Amino acid sequence: MINFFSKSLLFFVILFIQIFFIDKMDLGGLNYFFAPIIYGLIIITIQPSIDLWILMLIALIMGLSIDLFRNTIGLNISALVMVAFFKYPILNFLFPRDGYDPLKDLTPTNIGWNNYFFYVFIMLFIHHFWFFLIEDFHFNQLFQLFLKAIINSIVALFMFVLFYFLSRKIK
Repeated sequence: MINFFSKSLLFFVILFIQIFFIDKMDLGGLNYFFAPIIYGLIIITIQPSIDLWILMLIALIMGLSIDLFRNTIGLNISALVMVAFFKYPILNFLFPRDGYDPLKDLTPTNIGWNNYFFYVFIMLFIHHFWFFLIEDFHFNQLFQLFLKAIINSIVALFMFVLFYFLSRKIK
C-alpha cells in the first residue's frame, strides 16, 4: 500500500515537472528536436510482477491525466499503453530467465547499470517514436522522426538517472 502511495506521489511530481517545466521550455528552433517525455518512468520501471492488464489500466489512467493537462486526448494514452504492452516481451527478450527480481522495481541497483541503460533506452525509444509518429507523421520526414525519438530518449534517460539519484537521497 505504501508503494502505491509513493508511486502516485512520484507520478504527480513527474507530471508537474513535465507540464510546468519541460513543456514550457523555449529553445527556439530546437524545440522541434527537444521535447523529452519523462512521465513514462513509472510504467517503465515498475516491478514486473504486476499483471499486464493492471499495468495497461495504470498506463491508461496516467495517459488520460496527462492528456487532460496537455489537451491531446488519446495521444499520451496510446503511447503509455504501447509501452505497457511491450514491457514484458522486451524484458523477456533482453534479460535471461533469472536476470531480475520480478518483485522489485527495475532500478540500476536491481538489474545493473548496463542493463538499465539498455532496457530503459529501448522503452523510451518505443514511447517517443510512437508519440511522435502519432503526433506528426509525414513519409518525407521519417528520418527526422527517428532522430527526434533518439535524441529525446537519450535526454529522458539522463533525466531518469537524475530522478533515481534524487530519490535515493530522499529515502
